[in-house]
Amino acid sequence: MIKNDLQISERAIRAHNLCLRKASLLIFSPSLSSPNAYGNMQSALSKITRQNYFHSISNQLIAQPFSSFSVSNKADILTDVNLSIDFLFIKNITIIKVQDMLHLDEAYYEPIIFSSANKIQPEDKIELSFIGYTLSKILNYMPDKGHIVLVDGRTITVKLSENIKKCLPIK
Repeated sequence: MIKNDLQISERAIRAHNLCLRKASLLIFSPSLSSPNAYGNMQSALSKITRQNYFHSISNQLIAQPFSSFSVSNKADILTDVNLSIDFLFIKNITIIKVQDMLHLDEAYYEPIIFSSANKIQPEDKIELSFIGYTLSKILNYMPDKGHIVLVDGRTITVKLSENIKKCLPIK
């Protein structure tokens, strides 16, 4: 029996838009893939954007690390979410609770990412769509929107259904 350790992550999807070689390494040989100086800089900027965002919303929303307790507690923002289904894997992502107008008593979650740029990049939309699609497989509903927090603090909302449909196979 052949063992299949193939894991496609949001990092590989983002890398695919920038460099096919890097994406291939992340998918097929993750142990050989190490970040370069540019990748480290992008990651540092994204972390700063994330810290600034959480500082700005600290009086309005409750952010908690992902756990079964935080989900049942209905936290506003869940951080450090690691989920996997089939060969899809998302690591250390953040999801934000939104209210569904049809089911006011139920909480729904949408992905939020932190960009290292002042405007939305194509790889931001691709990464957000991948996270939304992976979440849909786990949560049994398709998040309507995703959110991108830019370096300058603006939060841009993106419709996920349009971007995800472009990536799905034709039925």
